[in-house]
Parts: sequence; structure tokens; C-alpha cells
Amino acid sequence: MGLKTQKKKSIFFKHQKPVIVSKLIYYNAICKIESKKSNETKSAKKYFNTELKKLKRFFDNNLEFYKYYRTNNTFIDNQLFVRGKYDIKLNLDTIYFETDHSFSTIADYKVAKILANDLIQVYLEDQLNNKHYKKANSKSPLS
Repeated sequence: MGLKTQKKKSIFFKHQKPVIVSKLIYYNAICKIESKKSNETKSAKKYFNTELKKLKRFFDNNLEFYKYYRTNNTFIDNQLFVRGKYDIKLNLDTIYFETDHSFSTIADYKVAKILANDLIQVYLEDQLNNKHYKKANSKSPLS
């Protein structure tokens, strides 16, 4: 495979495919969040905060990859975003072993997860800032 072709494919797996997959991850996550949340305001708020902590944990566990991706580095794209190449030392997600290797790389799902988590975070923060949930916290213990 020529260098130009390899670069085009890595762009697809680093930038284009993850945008589409992130939407699937996002809508699936929102569906799960909505189906599991309580109708009680305090419980729902606690649940939203727990979900935000899960996003933070993913971020913490993938900090090096976040840095690499968010700073638009490309020096190991040929290992991360080219099909059929994987290095066990590159902290593989278990999902890689469950995917179709002819349409996946070791990092395209992780990028999609990062993009989805950004959207999920906005959704959760919007829910927490919703007037309904704010009202529950605005009651002063002195009133």
C-alpha cells in the first residue's frame, strides 16, 4: 500500500468513521441513561453525577491517548489507524477483538468513544442544569 493511500485510510479511521460511530454510541448511551434514571429528582441528579464520574474515569484511564488525539499528533497514526496492525503494548481495548478487522483499527473505536463522551457530558450537564433539577437543590435548609 502506498504512503498516500495509507494516509487517506488513516484519515478515514481517525476522523471520518469515528464521527459516525460516536453518534451510535451517544444515542445508545442516552437511551440507557434515560431508561435507568429515577423520576425522583434527587435520585436522578445523583445518577447523572455517577454517569459523569464514569466519563471522567474513562478520560483518566485513556489520558495519553486523549493527549495524542486532541493535540492532532500523527506520529503513530500508522500503528493506530491502519487495519491489520496492532501492538499489544498499545493498550488495546477488548472491543478490538470483537470487531471486523477489515473495517476497524485498534484506535478508531476509542476515538468514537471520546467524541461520544463529549456529547454525553454535555447532555448530562444540561440535565443537571435543568430548572427541574436546580429547583430541588435551591431549597435552603433554613426555609
